[in-house]
Amino acid sequence: MKYKRIIAFLLALVLTVSGSISAFAAADELRYFQRGVLTDGTNTAYWIIDKDNKILYLSGDGVSNANTPDYPSADQGPFAGRTDVTRIVIEEDVNYVGAYVFANMKSVDTIEIQSNLLKRENSINENAFSGDTGIRNVQGDSEVLSTNTLINAVKVGIGVFTGDWLSVVKNVINTGSDVMANDGTLDDTSVDAMVNDYITNGETVFLGNMQDVIDGYEERISNPCYSNNAFHHNYTEEVTAAPTCTETGTDTFTCSVCGDVHNETIPALGHTYVDEVFSEPTCTRRGVMEHYCSVCGDSSFTAIPALGHTEVVIPAVPASCTSTGLTAGSYCSVCGETITEQQTTAALPHNDNYVYTSSTDSYKAVCTSCNREITDFENDISALVEAEQLYSSLVPEDYSEESFSELSSVAELHKNISDGDSLQYPQFAIDREVSDILTKLSMLEPYLNLQLEGDGCSATVADSDGTRGEGTGRVLFGDYVTFTAQTDSNHRFIAWYDVNTKRYLSTETTFSYTVTSNLYIKAIAVDKTYSTLTFRGEGGQVIESISKTSADWLEVEDYEALFPKVPYKYGYTNGRWVYTERNFIDLENGYNIDIYPEYDAVDVQIPELPALIDVNTPSLSLSYVYDGSNNESVGTFIMASNVSTSCRIETIGIAYIKLPAAEFDPTDVNLIVNNQVTTARFPGVSDSGLYILNVRNLSRKNNWAVKGYMTYLDTYGRLRIAYTNQINIVNKTAI
Repeated sequence: MKYKRIIAFLLALVLTVSGSISAFAAADELRYFQRGVLTDGTNTAYWIIDKDNKILYLSGDGVSNANTPDYPSADQGPFAGRTDVTRIVIEEDVNYVGAYVFANMKSVDTIEIQSNLLKRENSINENAFSGDTGIRNVQGDSEVLSTNTLINAVKVGIGVFTGDWLSVVKNVINTGSDVMANDGTLDDTSVDAMVNDYITNGETVFLGNMQDVIDGYEERISNPCYSNNAFHHNYTEEVTAAPTCTETGTDTFTCSVCGDVHNETIPALGHTYVDEVFSEPTCTRRGVMEHYCSVCGDSSFTAIPALGHTEVVIPAVPASCTSTGLTAGSYCSVCGETITEQQTTAALPHNDNYVYTSSTDSYKAVCTSCNREITDFENDISALVEAEQLYSSLVPEDYSEESFSELSSVAELHKNISDGDSLQYPQFAIDREVSDILTKLSMLEPYLNLQLEGDGCSATVADSDGTRGEGTGRVLFGDYVTFTAQTDSNHRFIAWYDVNTKRYLSTETTFSYTVTSNLYIKAIAVDKTYSTLTFRGEGGQVIESISKTSADWLEVEDYEALFPKVPYKYGYTNGRWVYTERNFIDLENGYNIDIYPEYDAVDVQIPELPALIDVNTPSLSLSYVYDGSNNESVGTFIMASNVSTSCRIETIGIAYIKLPAAEFDPTDVNLIVNNQVTTARFPGVSDSGLYILNVRNLSRKNNWAVKGYMTYLDTYGRLRIAYTNQINIVNKTAI
């Protein structure tokens, strides 16, 4: 058995200087200790003697790999001639025992080695125990005790290499032994064999005294299979327990000469698995693969991915002046399902140029079919060109058909101005057409991504027209959707979780929501036997949650090892989770627990609110504060808003794009809320009109373009979007 370290304890009990003897009095006992240091200026070890129990402890006193010095002779050993020690304990931090350290200690009968460092060869000098002829028992790990270094040191100690070794052995050998010579002395060869057998007795070495070894030796030499200090059995092998796929077997070996029997374990065979298609996949439905053992039938099932459609493109049919056209479509050549529905495109306008008039001006337009007269006008069409380029960059499918059709009809109607000879048009007409395009652009209704998942339950969503679905899809900006979760009898519904903002939206199984940004929603349910530990930010957003059974919570030894990093918070430092021991007791009793952080406030600069320019439109500004003081990529977006009472706020958030720095110029992008950007809502609303979103790890591999936005209902109840200035982040700094 490994002893606990006691040197430090014993040294604390010694009241006098090194090398002296002092008495220590306990409540009802009196014990004596002596301590000292073995050192030559380079190698150092510490010792202490328990005088009452006659034990000498050798230690590094907390110094790993302690070495003792070498001494020149047995007479000059530090303990030579002492008779008050019967047991030597070499503790676990000793790396080397030098020459003659324990020499001429004839009262020592037991050596205990706790140090695994001594299992190396040459870790004990062969003269370390020189003259210790009373050694009868050496204890320790078999890897240490079986080293040649230790064996040689013990042989030298008990004198088996000196002229008096025979008398040493005879003192513990039964004089009636069969190996006695006729003259009453031991046969030298037999005694030598017994001594070596004593020194290296089987798998454990130096256990018991020499008489036990000699008794065992006589028993072994009586075995017909024992010769030359070793057994030479003639075993036959028989499988007495056959192995299975998961269970080990037994191989029994029996000696045909002496009947000795021992067993060996046959490893388990392991499963022989075969894969077989249980059900074939189709274009849209996954298949099932069975993975089973052909020997014992153990099986499991995995999904085979759906094959996916084999798409065939139907070319678009261009529209003309006299007929409508069709957009490109596609269908699956395998199952025939329509993949992309062809949409009718409006007929192109005729090349008619209309005559515009006003109270101060008039002009004629030329029709290519009737050769009307053309009048040249001075004008600037740069704003019209930019408006048309913005329109051309949009993807029609990203917006409602009605709103994009209104934009398309206006933009296409006026496109011939910039494509043709613009001098035919007066400036007011061009300005009016620019205004028409920009107005329709501001009224676009984008389609937004909706990803819906169920974790421990099923989840569906119904849009405003009652269409129900699950998984991933698109919803129209401003659409009012209803989410529904269904759990089985074994699960308990937790909440609807917004993955983008890391917040619980509702704890009800059914709740409704006005969609104003891309959504990634999870319906979370857990086994009813589980209790949940949730870490939340101050705004209520979920940082991390962990669910376990009460039994599993009871097995947790270090709760703090489960804690996530405390969220960064602008204007505060020294974030820490606030909890009590009662929280963990409640978890272990099946209760759900929320833990929140607290911080120390520091002085920071707060942006000013922007001036309200239009009572019908919110005034917004966005700033970014980068904080690298704690060697982390953390920072804060702060949106300042000024909103009149005529506007009712629906949502407040940011839109952003991040792309690899080598591929993206963040100054050359115009962010709007659609499927091309990611959106995240601010977690809280403050009275001052400041909204704060703390972010972590803005990777320096990317450039970022960020813009704040606010959705609101105007005085007519229509849902509108207002945007802030755009921030471009390069190398994690605002520019």
